[in-house]
Amino acid sequence: DAAQRLKRGWIGIDITHLAVTLIRNRLDTAFPGIKYKVVGEPEDLAGAHALADFDPYQFQGWALHLVGARPVGEATGKTGKKGQDRGPTAEMRREARSAGKWKSETWHREYDRIQIITVEDAFGGKRVEYPGCSVAPKKSPNRRSGCTLCDVA
Repeated sequence: DAAQRLKRGWIGIDITHLAVTLIRNRLDTAFPGIKYKVVGEPEDLAGAHALADFDPYQFQGWALHLVGARPVGEATGKTGKKGQDRGPTAEMRREARSAGKWKSETWHREYDRIQIITVEDAFGGKRVEYPGCSVAPKKSPNRRSGCTLCDVA
């Protein structure tokens, strides 16, 4: 982000969707409203299916960004089968319902503990629902000032 702060032209190149997502989050946080173009990622459902068939692991990283989520924990490795059914199964939906709700005392509403969002849903604008700010360490540049949920040591 030094080039951006110095108002210089710049280009970023990476091969993984996870790295692109991390840089996007960093730029969007440090420079709200910044305009940039990402080349080589799916722009429609057919492109998403092609990425899932080609590299299921890269698809995971790209899909997380699409719904406004970030990976947590260790990478799951390469999974999936070419041509597999991409929709959530009845078993997945049952498991999501059985996980129940989480109630935010601060925001006075409930959130599904497990949320199923298909790529088609995400292209339609659906995102992960969670309380109004992300919990981040005090020293994180992502911290929104004035949000008491972010005051985590």
